[in-house]
Amino acid sequence: MWKIHCGPWKYRLEQGDPIQVGDWRMFPLVSVWSWRRRRARLGARRFSARGALFERISPMAVVVQRGGERRLIPILDITRLLISAIAGLCLAGTLSILAARRALRSPNRSFGGKA
Repeated sequence: MWKIHCGPWKYRLEQGDPIQVGDWRMFPLVSVWSWRRRRARLGARRFSARGALFERISPMAVVVQRGGERRLIPILDITRLLISAIAGLCLAGTLSILAARRALRSPNRSFGGKA
């Protein structure tokens, strides 16, 4: 379908294989985020190689065709939303704890006494 490429990051939309059910024809649409890192060194006495790949595939919609009509049915990925919300809450909690610790250890704080 279409792709965006920026350094090791790549985003693309993929269309799955169609499924025929009676006169209905359906196929899924997914978004794919991928990160690739490759490195290889070749020397006189050594050879080293590294590689890493991360891909996240998220469902987006199902396209339904019947006759000349084509409908797009969006998919709401509740699990991804819940995991993102939990991760955001954990990050906010961690940052607030770190900020509180830093504020309590700061030598410039005043206790209401003489400066």
